[in-house]
Amino acid sequence: MVFHLGVGFMAMILSMAIHFVATIFIVSSVRKVHHVLIKSPYIFIFLVLVLINTVLFITHLTGVSIWASLYVYLGAVDNFADAFYSSFIMNTTLGLGDIAQDAGTRLLAPLTATSGIMMIGWSTAVFVYVIQTYLPHIARSE
Repeated sequence: MVFHLGVGFMAMILSMAIHFVATIFIVSSVRKVHHVLIKSPYIFIFLVLVLINTVLFITHLTGVSIWASLYVYLGAVDNFADAFYSSFIMNTTLGLGDIAQDAGTRLLAPLTATSGIMMIGWSTAVFVYVIQTYLPHIARSE
């Protein structure tokens, strides 16, 4: 149990670190193209939201892959495809109604869900930050 808590915590930290890097990339990228806001504010905000969505989706898939790899490594799931499915379901907090994990690794499911909901909240915060930062500029330009 303690081992699974420790390994799960490390997976959470790794997922968080990947989100941190993605957030820095998004913020710095948006700041670099800020000058487009003045010329084409609607195009700017649309492209920025597409960028955020794409980067964060890839980031979430990476986090799901980390958990899936952990599931396979610890023997909770036999193959990566099933592990990815399990991890994705748990990461979104939908739950595993159709899959029963081994009693020895059941603790990974709530850890995956906790990590997933925190990273989804983080992603939402990134969207809100960018919208709150740049939407007032669009309103003023009209």
